[in-house]
Amino acid sequence: MKNYFDFLITNPLFRGVTDEGLTKLLGCVKPTEESFKKGGIILPAGQKTDRFGILLCGKGVIAHEDFWGNRNIISPLLPGQIFGEVFALRSGAVTTVGVFAESDCEVLWIKSESLLSSCTEICPCHAAVTRNLIGLLAEKNLKMNEKIIHMAKRTTRQKLMSFLSAKAAEAKSESFTVDMDRQQLADYLSVERSAMCAELSRLQKDGYLSYKGNRFRLSGRNI
Repeated sequence: MKNYFDFLITNPLFRGVTDEGLTKLLGCVKPTEESFKKGGIILPAGQKTDRFGILLCGKGVIAHEDFWGNRNIISPLLPGQIFGEVFALRSGAVTTVGVFAESDCEVLWIKSESLLSSCTEICPCHAAVTRNLIGLLAEKNLKMNEKIIHMAKRTTRQKLMSFLSAKAAEAKSESFTVDMDRQQLADYLSVERSAMCAELSRLQKDGYLSYKGNRFRLSGRNI
């Protein structure tokens, strides 16, 4: 745990918590670490869970898979981000999505009850973390609403431009980096990868945007 202390103290979940407070809090909630290999299932769908995770290192993805293995990416998972908290906080809830390791990963697991229940020392850290957790849940809800807006578009072009426009607004610049590869982006937007790549090429040829790898730059031309 000491290896990740400096990483955790800067995590949004522990915003406002001092070094001493975090030390006491970790001693109270007794989190556990777990390693996953690339391609492994970090949190399977269809199960109940009483804990949520923080990705310490590596890269993962939160996705829904149907009976035939078709995957719809909900969001990428990067170091410092939390996952599974919605299901852990709702007693008896069954996970409807899975979390998968896109590379070798390290995860810190925290039991929701131990985090939200006041300890015998009545640590003020518990209240701060609860407030932070509510804020993170609200932020995820906004992200989900944003995805619904993209998905509501009728064509691949419209979905792409809705997504890229939102990324530009988030970066406050016409230039930005997308943290998904082409297949992940296609899964996220629920479109065919080949059709999406062809549409990106057309948009670049027509002068609406330019890109190299995951780096994009939008132009001011109306579509």
